[in-house]
Amino acid sequence: DKGGGLEDQQQQQQDDIHTSKLFVTNMDGNVHRGLSVVEIELLEQELKKLFEPVGAIRRLAVKRSKDNRYSFAFLEYETEEQAEQAIKQLDQAEVLGKKLKVYKER
Repeated sequence: DKGGGLEDQQQQQQDDIHTSKLFVTNMDGNVHRGLSVVEIELLEQELKKLFEPVGAIRRLAVKRSKDNRYSFAFLEYETEEQAEQAIKQLDQAEVLGKKLKVYKER
């Protein structure tokens, strides 16, 4: 088997992206609605508590999609190394009962 499967290719593409910016998704679970303003504020606090031990956060913003069906977060660290460490440590971490997906912003 040469070259591995689709997951290996996707991982290699992620490894090739050099950035300190992360994208966090799957914060809504299966509710198919965006979070309320209060829920977004709570989620921002929880994400900050979760991600800050990895390194200094330059920017954290939780947003809703234009159709208000889902929410996501942009997170930026001081260094690319901190971002990579956050992915290793926090991808699939649970926040407010939701399993997060953490990956590099493209």
